[in-house]
Amino acid sequence: TAQIDSTLNKNDGTTSGNTGPGKDPADSVATGTTGTTTGTGPVGPRSYAEQMPEFPGGTRAMHQFLLREIRFDEEMLRGKRTADVYIEFVIDGEGSVASARIAHGFSNELDQAVLRAIGRMPRWIPGRQGDQPVSVRFVQPVKFSVR
Repeated sequence: TAQIDSTLNKNDGTTSGNTGPGKDPADSVATGTTGTTTGTGPVGPRSYAEQMPEFPGGTRAMHQFLLREIRFDEEMLRGKRTADVYIEFVIDGEGSVASARIAHGFSNELDQAVLRAIGRMPRWIPGRQGDQPVSVRFVQPVKFSVR
């Protein structure tokens, strides 16, 4: 059977693992990977905000969304058992997905399937720095496997 797994990465490039006693790793909040700030305000999307953007319903709901939206079959893996696609995107100050691009792809078919799904995401709860909404950049790995 074909499977999809997705975990938001922390900005150090590793998946969130230890979220504390009694916490589900699926509920972890991630930070993005690029962006800068100055003393006068943001220059492009931030990599972190005091209140990070949140997919409606949380990380588990985003995972379920991706499972529903990404369609693929074993042939798209080109004879391999696993494949990873990393997509970079920004959640803007209004909660919309913007500037989606493949950061590391596997094949045009899988890359396009992931881009389409990200493009269909509902609005997120925007990130905030103080009382101001801010844009935050994410890198989302999507892992494909067959058993």
